[in-house]
Amino acid sequence: MSTVDVKPITAAEFFDMPDMGPCELIRGKVVLMSPPGWRHGRIGSRINYLVETYLEQNDIGRTAILDTGVVTERDPDTVRGADVMFHSYQRMPRSVEPDNYPDVPPEIVWEVLSPNDRRQKVLAKVAEYLEAGVLIVCVVDSKRKCLTSYYPDRPEETLQLGQSWQAANILPGFEMPLEKVFRGR
Repeated sequence: MSTVDVKPITAAEFFDMPDMGPCELIRGKVVLMSPPGWRHGRIGSRINYLVETYLEQNDIGRTAILDTGVVTERDPDTVRGADVMFHSYQRMPRSVEPDNYPDVPPEIVWEVLSPNDRRQKVLAKVAEYLEAGVLIVCVVDSKRKCLTSYYPDRPEETLQLGQSWQAANILPGFEMPLEKVFRGR
């Protein structure tokens, strides 16, 4: 039986592909994903709303949502879809508005767990983000109602209901109470 070698595609080629639904580029190969469910989208929306509300008063950067691509590896390329991300103007100047994927990683990524996410795969994705230069990766677990922050230079921290998430060195004065993240309306 013969096999066919498929040439890995680049991040630029991935960006130019027609819409195939939710997918990521992993080491040059397109990997299809199931669409996120209601709770996933709602929590991502809440996080973005809370950060954007802060940014209205503290114009230090901007967010992007809807699985916006983050290039985490090159040759072969990997493009991960972040649920919510934050770029400061220091990292990506106000005048830079790329049509495709930014050349610099965001400072913060929030990933909302889906019901079928597997721990090992999520941790591998967290490691990719951190190795690419993301400073904080937050994994939000809607079932357990907790948020775990991962850093490149210190142990992870898990917060529960009744606690507030902060990143004073990146978002000075910002606090995100977990009750507001998980609140339904």
